[in-house]
Amino acid sequence: MFMVGGASLLARDVRGGNSRDYVPWGLCARAATRYAARMGEIRVRVELSNLTVPARRATEEMLVDTGANRVYLPSGLVRRLGLRKVAEARVQYADGRTVWRPVVAPLRIAIDGRVAVLDAVSGPAGTEPLLGLVALEMLDLVPDPTTRRLEPKHPGKGPLMIAK
Repeated sequence: MFMVGGASLLARDVRGGNSRDYVPWGLCARAATRYAARMGEIRVRVELSNLTVPARRATEEMLVDTGANRVYLPSGLVRRLGLRKVAEARVQYADGRTVWRPVVAPLRIAIDGRVAVLDAVSGPAGTEPLLGLVALEMLDLVPDPTTRRLEPKHPGKGPLMIAK
């Protein structure tokens, strides 16, 4: 386990009965939500769909959360999109609670014509959907706290992919 944004995280790969543990990108929904409340929230409409079944789609307002690395979706939305469990992530919240949460995929997200394909952590029903840092990087978007909007890091037709 390691600490990321106030949360320890360890994942277990469950595909094909494999129970190998590995360390994924981090997430701490509660601490990140408290941070957003202090600094002013940025919310954005996101088009979500199942990459392999494009008809399973939804448009949701999500909280932009630079303290969370992953996308975090409530379980009801995960079911509606038909995403499948590919792993489990053990999340330790800032208050010390530790829980195992499903990691689901394949998720396609789009904001203003910018598209990314990634996995997400499935939270309990009724939790707020979060748009984390990895998704923002993949979409080449950065939060502007003065306008409370997401802005392109490299303006143009889409994300700029940088390979170093």
